Amino acid sequence: MIIVRNNFDFRAMTPVTIPAEIAGSIEHRSRDVTGAQPVPTQQIDDTLVLLADVPAGSEIACRPETEARPPGGISASVENGVVRVCAPSGDFVAELSLGLIDRPSGDAPEVRPDDLDDQAWPEMTVDARQHGAVCTRSRSSGRWADYEIDLTVCCYHAGFVDVEIGVTNQGSQQTQRTMAIAKRVRVDRGITSTASRLYGRVRQELQFEEPPDRLYQGLDWLLLGGEDWTCQLMNDQTFNWHQPTPDGKWLLECNGRMAMHRLLPSDSDACCVTSLTGPRYTQTRYDADGQYEFVGPPPGRRISYAMRLHVSGRTTAAEADRQFVLYEGYRRIALEDRTPTVDLGVRHTKLGVLYIPDRLAEDFVLWRTDTSVGKTNDLLTLPRSRRLRDVIRRDFRIMSALGLACRYHHLKARNDVELEMVRFILETARTYGVSMCLDIDYEPGAIAAVDRLNHEFADVIEFNEPMNEAIYADHESGEYCQGVNAAYLDRAREMLAEFHKSSTRVIITVSKGMAAYAGIVRDAGLDFQCLSSHDYFSGFRRGWRPVEDQLDQTFEVANYPISLGNYCGRHGLEPMATESGWGGLTHLSDEDRVAVCREIYGRQLAERGITHLYKCWFQDTFWKRHGRRHYELVAWDRTLRGEGALLRDLQKQYGPRDLPINQVELTCAEGEITASAPFELSFTVRNISEHRLTITAINMEGPEEIAIAPDAFEGFVLEPRDGRTLTARLTLDDREKPGYYHVFPVVRYRDDREQRTICGWSVLRHRSFRPDMIDLDRSPYESVEYPGGVKILREIDLNAPTTIAVGANATRKEAEWAYNLHNVLHSVLANDELLIRWESYLDREPQMFERNLIVIGTPEHSMLARTYAPTVTGPKVMTAPHKTCEQASVLLLLGDSTDTHGWQQMEMARHDVIEEIDIVCADVLRRFVALSRYYLSPRIGIVEEFGGAGAVDTDKTLV
Repeated sequence: MIIVRNNFDFRAMTPVTIPAEIAGSIEHRSRDVTGAQPVPTQQIDDTLVLLADVPAGSEIACRPETEARPPGGISASVENGVVRVCAPSGDFVAELSLGLIDRPSGDAPEVRPDDLDDQAWPEMTVDARQHGAVCTRSRSSGRWADYEIDLTVCCYHAGFVDVEIGVTNQGSQQTQRTMAIAKRVRVDRGITSTASRLYGRVRQELQFEEPPDRLYQGLDWLLLGGEDWTCQLMNDQTFNWHQPTPDGKWLLECNGRMAMHRLLPSDSDACCVTSLTGPRYTQTRYDADGQYEFVGPPPGRRISYAMRLHVSGRTTAAEADRQFVLYEGYRRIALEDRTPTVDLGVRHTKLGVLYIPDRLAEDFVLWRTDTSVGKTNDLLTLPRSRRLRDVIRRDFRIMSALGLACRYHHLKARNDVELEMVRFILETARTYGVSMCLDIDYEPGAIAAVDRLNHEFADVIEFNEPMNEAIYADHESGEYCQGVNAAYLDRAREMLAEFHKSSTRVIITVSKGMAAYAGIVRDAGLDFQCLSSHDYFSGFRRGWRPVEDQLDQTFEVANYPISLGNYCGRHGLEPMATESGWGGLTHLSDEDRVAVCREIYGRQLAERGITHLYKCWFQDTFWKRHGRRHYELVAWDRTLRGEGALLRDLQKQYGPRDLPINQVELTCAEGEITASAPFELSFTVRNISEHRLTITAINMEGPEEIAIAPDAFEGFVLEPRDGRTLTARLTLDDREKPGYYHVFPVVRYRDDREQRTICGWSVLRHRSFRPDMIDLDRSPYESVEYPGGVKILREIDLNAPTTIAVGANATRKEAEWAYNLHNVLHSVLANDELLIRWESYLDREPQMFERNLIVIGTPEHSMLARTYAPTVTGPKVMTAPHKTCEQASVLLLLGDSTDTHGWQQMEMARHDVIEEIDIVCADVLRRFVALSRYYLSPRIGIVEEFGGAGAVDTDKTLV
């Protein structure tokens, strides 16, 4: 018996090959299994092939029928490099003509249309033919210059033709050659429609590109269609090879990351060329002599280039894309309970988030390399970091409530305090039912401790990931050379010797399109079970775009899970993204930003190509980096962002069914709390699993400022779909700071397997801010002017609906300070109507600007600054009456930023010089930040510890 499981949300009809080591187990199973379907199978060499046809989200049990007669279906013949596909009647349907191109690269190295005139195909000798109930296969070989060419054509009668071309260099390695495979498709019927997928974008046309973008493999598939037929050509991925640099520091990619496929104009119905050689993905200091690009395969190395033709009835572009996912995407074949089991796509994707404790205590000061202090990896080495335990507990309760796993980013253990804090974090994760992935730096303390941690916290730690991004980066020089760093292999070998003392799975991390790096790691003798990429989508950092254009750019995210899943499925690895994120969305409204994120995740997860995905990061920070920040899962004050709610919902949709969030639903009331009006927190615990659950304990946990009664509830039993509502009374002292308070019912329960924990989450608003709380005692930084005095900060009613406005042409610094100010004010005011809007929304959402306004920037960058202060120069803080709303006020923070690159070119934006905008915004912000419950810097002494030369404390004057 064979189990075939379709994990996609569409019907899967696709050829399946069971490898020899698994196929041999079939004979030991009973052939009389209830419900098993007889399926024609065929043995080819030592493998077993069959055609699977499985409904969406289902599995079938197949009983192999090796004696089945060949059914009617398509057939294929091969002659002189031409694969002719015929219908059951014998009528010609389509042909695939293969050709090889080889010439000096010269001044025009890319393949050109006129190269098609000089293509050739060697005379081939048929080595083997095989016929059966599922397919026919032919194998042939020939010689092309110094290359041995082998061709395998496997025609599945159900409409699939798999073609593989092997190229083996029997001579010396040649450089500066343009080498390619030409693949012409012709059909004998009238073409009424075409479609294609290029870099993940599906369009109802054949997509040509000049020059190639070189992200992933280019053309994924093309489709030719008529009245009642379609012919689809799909390209498989081929990773390029590597060569060592003369200094031995790197193994560099030759010809870029993978073989590129692209369409060329021709006299055929369609012509796709696959480049065997090409330029590097990026140029490095090693590329001056060109020895790593336009270089043929190394001597003795066989490189495989595969493709599939699919001939069928009328097929839509969406259906063609699904066929490509089935062909190219993740597929796992393994023995489960001694039964061969095929998974088409991963069964589930577990979502998680990066957690960086070193970002817990940032401060707002002017610093010579940034505008905040706290971007440090040394916080947990300080004895005073123990004062952050309550903060860490709160954060893990939130992760539990969202149902997310956690990746500890940059785990070290450089002294006893840091190791103590690492252990505390793992204990906290265990307490609240959060599983952990450890990203472990190359630090002696961490390496020595990891074996003990893996054994002690075996129920918590899922993965060890050695040396974040070090495989393709030299951390000493900061060099990225598009290759494997040789020092990484030695260090990883040392680390894995400790990791393998436990059964914790090991992750090797590459980057997009770099799965071939895993082969180098394996060749070096390193053993690992998981392969990860850090999946940051460069398409969203190409400048400012409105939401419609941002949505249009999400197509590229689908390539990653297909590419990585393809490699991992073939090599028995678990595919995952231990970091993921996106850039260039900061200018969007919350609603538009989440809409883009929803589209990104929808495309990424629907491909069913990754088992784990970790979002970068958990909480918003004040570290400015490429516009990727300010849409983390929770804000600085830990209030939920739309992205956090989105990941929670996606965990319910794509995550494992036995996760607590998919077994227990906890809904909690939210509202306002004051000293005179305690809050009655009602919450409902509901069993949403298919099994009886025993609730063993419920404890109420929250900040020490809130008294909770009762603080615990007795257990009870919940049948499936049953729920119970409980109530606790929360009391707050009137002396406590204004802002948001978080309270958590912590539910411990037992399912049919084990004890589990999940947290509920209630956010309470304590809106007690008064204007007289604003700090007016500090003298302004010496160059900052307040016309009317600092007291003007008290003239705007910040408890009313307020918009922080960012100019449509804002520089990065202006936008960053807007978000810094929003984070602090939001945490103090507990004002849900305090929002950020870019002026690009003036026409779409005019109501957002008919309220209190805080305008940041200069007249040059901001229309509102031109409106309210057309002739004023900064650095200056001033107020003005609102021009369209009598009840509203306008606060202007005016300062120039000479950042010549601006917001639209995030990668180039400067941050190493203190400018007027920094001084103005920091002067205002420091008058509020001490009011925030989330301002943790004083607990640690961040400025004193990490301020560094040139730091300006908030009580000092800029010099």
